[in-house]
Amino acid sequence: MNEAQDLIQKYSIKLLPTLILSEDIFEYQQASKILEKLGTKESDGSYVLRSLAPPYYKLLTFQARLAKTWLRSMALKQLQQ
Repeated sequence: MNEAQDLIQKYSIKLLPTLILSEDIFEYQQASKILEKLGTKESDGSYVLRSLAPPYYKLLTFQARLAKTWLRSMALKQLQQ
């Protein structure tokens, strides 16, 4: 396996881009408060953000989701509030 495949398997990555941050990020108190809501802390101490806003690429289905779709859904949510 290559490094990319190893990371995909290790962190159960399904979408790209995904951010993998070292445990050093938790030294910044403000960053850690925000990140705890957006991703997961892994057993090796890394922090993984998997749910990023489009555009992103689905690895299993090889489909791209465009920002336009995301913007449209955000606009609809704003109208419903």
